[in-house]
Amino acid sequence: MEPSDSQWHPSWTWPGDMSGFHVFGQPFGHEIFFLVCLAFQLASFAAAILVLFDRRRRFRLLWSLGSIVGFGKIIMNWTSGEWATFPISIQVPALRVFRDVPAAWGAPPSDWFVAFGIPVVALVYLVIRWQPAAGEADLASST
Repeated sequence: MEPSDSQWHPSWTWPGDMSGFHVFGQPFGHEIFFLVCLAFQLASFAAAILVLFDRRRRFRLLWSLGSIVGFGKIIMNWTSGEWATFPISIQVPALRVFRDVPAAWGAPPSDWFVAFGIPVVALVYLVIRWQPAAGEADLASST
């Protein structure tokens, strides 16, 4: 027995449409905030990978693990645009996009939040990596 049109309607919806989280089409401040979050996250992962292959560093594994940790937290309510800072906070990984859990089952969906911590260890490593070593600076100035 075939289902009638009134009983069954196959439909496919893009997962982003179901969740209600959209990056584009938001106010300019939201998009800038999200780009800053992505930049910190990319710097965090880049430092974590680069330090593993850097033979000049001691404690490479600790540097790598420290690179994915964000210190402090800046959080934005993606729906309303409100934001807050938490100076004493540790976040792994540095970027998080999450939805607040409703208080009860069956409650209406809540707001989306975007939060990031500043990957201090990753930024320190990237600055150290691209500074010339003492011997390299002397060679560059003598030529």
